[in-house]
Amino acid sequence: MVTSDSLEIKITAKGKNFKLQPVKFEGNENFLFLPEIETRKIPKPLSECLLLFALLNCEKNIKESLKIIQLTIGGYTGDYLTMETFLILTKTAIQHERIYELNELANTLILSNKINEFQYLNINILFLNKDKTLHKLYQTNLNFAIENVSDLQLKGLLSYNLANSFRSESDCYSASLNYQNARKYEPKYKEKFYWWYEYAGVLFHLGHFKIAANFYLKSHELNPEQNVPLIFGLIGDCHFFQGKFSESIIYFDKLIEYDEKLSCYSDEFILKSIVAKNLVASKLDKLTIDDGLSIKLTQEGLDKKQEELFEKAIIANPLNGLAWFNHAISLNLKGDLESALIAFVTTACIQSWDSESWCCSLLLAFSTGNLDLFTVIYGAAYKSIGSRLLNIFSQYILDQSHLPMVSKRELINVFSQISKEHIAE
Repeated sequence: MVTSDSLEIKITAKGKNFKLQPVKFEGNENFLFLPEIETRKIPKPLSECLLLFALLNCEKNIKESLKIIQLTIGGYTGDYLTMETFLILTKTAIQHERIYELNELANTLILSNKINEFQYLNINILFLNKDKTLHKLYQTNLNFAIENVSDLQLKGLLSYNLANSFRSESDCYSASLNYQNARKYEPKYKEKFYWWYEYAGVLFHLGHFKIAANFYLKSHELNPEQNVPLIFGLIGDCHFFQGKFSESIIYFDKLIEYDEKLSCYSDEFILKSIVAKNLVASKLDKLTIDDGLSIKLTQEGLDKKQEELFEKAIIANPLNGLAWFNHAISLNLKGDLESALIAFVTTACIQSWDSESWCCSLLLAFSTGNLDLFTVIYGAAYKSIGSRLLNIFSQYILDQSHLPMVSKRELINVFSQISKEHIAE
């Protein structure tokens, strides 16, 4: 439809009607008579029309579509760059391996101050990339945006998103830096319970247990209804790994008290509460830790095969997992199965990645008839190792030469049944 000073364009495609912004005539519309429009010199009055064509045909030629969108997007004020649009664009670009062009578009969106559109695109990169190979691209785009936007509040938000991304990859140093940047750009993050909570997890993994405990407490103070009762277990963990076992018990038991349904994370903290109470009873609470001496004594114990040196190493540092493991082996060889069980469980709680300690704990709990503890150990081990636990434990049982095959099958069947019940929960 043409009026005296404008042209209204309506396009019907794929069963939908699209009404574009009116093209205002300014007396210099000679481009309309050109045989071809050069994509590097797109006339502004035709930019929305070409952008729409690019969007509609992106699945046929994603490379050229991304190029056209990049060249027309600068002054675009229409309604066709929605979340759904960027979902299709990003999905198609990933499928056709046009990551370079997708990244160029992301940069153009930032430089054109199209922040919402940039967020649509970058979030889709994160969620559509199932194998995580484009995770670095997502982070690079956020860094580029932080460097090029001027709004401090927006810088804070982008830094916070970047921190969460690094945290999900266990890159704790980069996560910590960006949580700090988020707070620097946007001081209001100090009033948000989730900033303290998520940063606390990073600090814990960096070994800053005392600071992490204070951050969890601050998060709970800001919003007492959030992350309960898990936050009690996390605070207890911070005290546990400082060697403050009596203080950790307070929070572990608080979680158990609040968690009436015993959630999936409960077993870990129930087990740590048992271990912490044993450590307190053994007068190992709040000792001055000498890690260097503990490591030296452990090595001497291994070299000289003197089990009493492992006990001395534990007194020097009750959180020395290697000393506990070798102490557990010594107890097991002497036939002190109950004490060996507690020692193996203690090892597993200190170094949760230690699949052998989990397997030894499970076998001893079963052998001594402590089936309630067996179930708790299983839940904690499953949280630490995941679905591989069933095969790891089964292989461990099969490798025990002193066990008859009938007993091995019985153990594996029992373990398989517990595994099925745990997954069903």
